[in-house]
Amino acid sequence: NRKRKRKQKNYGEPVEKIHGGILSQTKNMHKVKVANGTASYKELGFSKQKSMDSASIAAKRFTKEELADMHYSLVEMSLRAHNGETDFKLELEKFLLTYL
Repeated sequence: NRKRKRKQKNYGEPVEKIHGGILSQTKNMHKVKVANGTASYKELGFSKQKSMDSASIAAKRFTKEELADMHYSLVEMSLRAHNGETDFKLELEKFLLTYL
């Protein structure tokens, strides 16, 4: 009998990639919320008007303070996980359940 190695299936994306996407979107929503319609998409660092519009629509669900807290939490989460202080996947799951 030969032992067969089971192939481990990897469903979904790596936690770092998911975290990075959420961090980026949170940052974009915060920029739009702080500007409060007074800056163009180029001034805010967006490459397209459509990107700024999407961030603006999503930002309506949150206050400036909530977005700042979310951003801070995501940055701290990454630092703690990379220092081995916490489980990245578990912390990201807690974050999503808390804020979204």
